[in-house]
Order: sequence, then structure tokens, then C-alpha cells
Amino acid sequence: MSCFRITASAALLAALTFTAPAWAVGVTYEFELTTPNGNPITDLAIYSAAPGIDDIFFAPDTLAPSGAQTLTHSLAFNPTSALIVGVNAGVGAEGPHIIMFTNDEFATDAVGFKWSDLFSVPRHSTLISFLTGAHNGDSASISGVSGFLRGSEAAGAAFSPDGSYSIVQFSVVIPPIGRDVPEPTTVSLLGSGLAILAMTRSWVRRRRSSGTRV
Repeated sequence: MSCFRITASAALLAALTFTAPAWAVGVTYEFELTTPNGNPITDLAIYSAAPGIDDIFFAPDTLAPSGAQTLTHSLAFNPTSALIVGVNAGVGAEGPHIIMFTNDEFATDAVGFKWSDLFSVPRHSTLISFLTGAHNGDSASISGVSGFLRGSEAAGAAFSPDGSYSIVQFSVVIPPIGRDVPEPTTVSLLGSGLAILAMTRSWVRRRRSSGTRV
């Protein structure tokens, strides 16, 4: 099951640099999401990597608190690993949360643990500050986000772009609040197969009722 599509693209999408690569692909992640507190997700950073190369894209998107959605950005390579983080504003005194798109195994194993149980640095509140500052163009914040996403601890949470992934909320991890959506081609093929099966059964029943052997 593929979780992203790659299409030829020459569009410039804001990243760490302001010049588009000579050759680029557009990567689109399709997913469903429901935030527990009903607040949107902002200040997104998308980390993409392949052997010997990586990229961090500070996406301008705001994700709605629920529903089927997409994230798209431009890359000069086909990614083999990805990690997406963003900020979900808290309600009342609870403070903001980090939202992370991660591999399914990490999401399952992390349930019930605090951010500090899983990542030594930066602190939960510090990464939120970094993400917000990076979107405001602060160089120290950009460096802080980059250091985390390129670190060995974050690598354990990364997912394969051509596999499935889960979306979780910190500080204390609750069960996944979202996941990838299968490509339409996968769904349509399944639907076609079921339709053919139904037609075949109907034809067999008609033949039997007419006394014809099949």
C-alpha cells in the first residue's frame, strides 16, 4: 500500500532554501486526522531523507482538526524515510502538544509514555518553541528543529513513505489520532474485484436456476 504519490513538478515550495532544484518531484501524503481537543495543527516541519541526502520543509499548511487531508512538497530526490512534526494548541492550562507522523510500530510502543521518556533532547516545550520560531524565520530555531529531525532518536520514529504510518499526540502519547489513506487506485481495484465476484455469483445462480450445469 503506497502512502504517497510522486509526480513531475517544477513548482517552488518554500523550504530551507529559496531556489528550486533543476529536477524535482512533488511528494503528497494523504491521511485522515482527528485531534482530541478539536484544534488545528500548525508550524509543520517535514523531514525527508534518502541515502546521502535529506531535506527539511517548513510547510505553511494548517491542518484542520478532523477529516481527510493532504500535505505536499517538492523534493530533488525520492525519499526512503520521512518524519513530520507540528504543533497542536492546547485547551486552557494544558499547553500545546506536538503532533508526529511516525511509523506504526513506534506509535504502538509509545502509547502511555511521555515525550521525555522517548527523546532526551530537546524538551517537549523547547521543540514547540523551535517549530514556531522556525516558521518565523529564526535561524537558531531552524537549527534546533534540524538537529532533532536529523538525530538518531528521531530516526527510530521515522516512517517509510511507501508504507503505512500513524499520527500521534504528545506529551503523554495517546493512541493514534490519524493514519494514512490508501491510494484511490488500491481502493478502486478492490471495489472492481468485489464487483466482478458479485457478477460471477449472480451469473452462476441464474445458470443453476435454468437447469444448466456450470
